Amino acid sequence: MVNIAAATSTWPRGVLSLVRANDRRARKVVLLASGDNAVEIISLTRAAAAAQAFEVTSHVFPPGRATLAASRLPPCDILIVHAAPDDELAAANILLRRPWRAAAFSTAVSAQATASLGDLRERLLAPGSWLPESTRATSTGPTAREFTADYTELHGVAPTETAAWAYVSGLILGRAIRFCGGIQDTSVLAAARGIDTTTLLGRFRLDEATGLQVGHQIPIVQWQDGISHTVWPRDAARATFAHPRL
Repeated sequence: MVNIAAATSTWPRGVLSLVRANDRRARKVVLLASGDNAVEIISLTRAAAAAQAFEVTSHVFPPGRATLAASRLPPCDILIVHAAPDDELAAANILLRRPWRAAAFSTAVSAQATASLGDLRERLLAPGSWLPESTRATSTGPTAREFTADYTELHGVAPTETAAWAYVSGLILGRAIRFCGGIQDTSVLAAARGIDTTTLLGRFRLDEATGLQVGHQIPIVQWQDGISHTVWPRDAARATFAHPRL
């Protein structure tokens, strides 16, 4: 298995890095999590927080109990919520009325899912996907804008996120095969672990020991005046991070 993207559970790292780059005062983080990977996201968030001098208080709740869990959260500087869309929406209607310096929800990138929040959505953070119009230089394959233009011309519709990831998977596989000269699983994996490059989705680099993706960063978007803008990482930002939230 060659991991092209960073694990979904790593997205809070970007939130914490973004806040720390703009705010030296924030110290306390509260994490509300539910679902199969709740333990994993708590563990990864704690590690990222320790590296950035944050203190984390975490709370796990069973699906469908978001309202009760949200009502019990203590005040903190930064709020991070990772759960199913319905649970996040229920929690948001309670929690976003509080004065957090920054707040992030894992499913808040969707305009449809967050439309009912109204003004509460303003300055909310969320993990993004890819940037179809990005002209950021790549060392393997076309830029995102070039890929988008070519795909649209060929198929008559704009590429989906799935199409972009599938294309990049092919790029990495092709590069690994060319390097090792064959298609044997172990040879391809060994070659992939030696690749350090950038594609239209950002950096690709595997941990040589574990094989985990450590190069790719999940973009962080922020809602500003009803539009979501990428605000992290810096080299992919399309807007200035609006901070603090309240």
